[in-house]
Amino acid sequence: MNIDDLNGLPRAEDVSEVMSAEHAVVVSEIRGALLNCDNRGIDKATVNAVLIAELLPRLVDAYGPLGVAGVLGQLAAHVAQSHTGAPYTRQ
Repeated sequence: MNIDDLNGLPRAEDVSEVMSAEHAVVVSEIRGALLNCDNRGIDKATVNAVLIAELLPRLVDAYGPLGVAGVLGQLAAHVAQSHTGAPYTRQ
């Protein structure tokens, strides 16, 4: 599988090798939207805030508040343990 040199994620073309065609389409669309925002100079913090605001209600609707809270807690712990970037928080 080839790796996208911009973000370390599999290219949309390669995702379809192991995941559904619908998944590959969604990955491609989201990455295109993110690239468009970057090209228009929209601040990454703004893009991230909008993504979270749009995604959280969908996750809660699909998995319930406790399910989402549990997964986000696990994700936060993983990021805190493995992230090698700047050691500060942005609020």
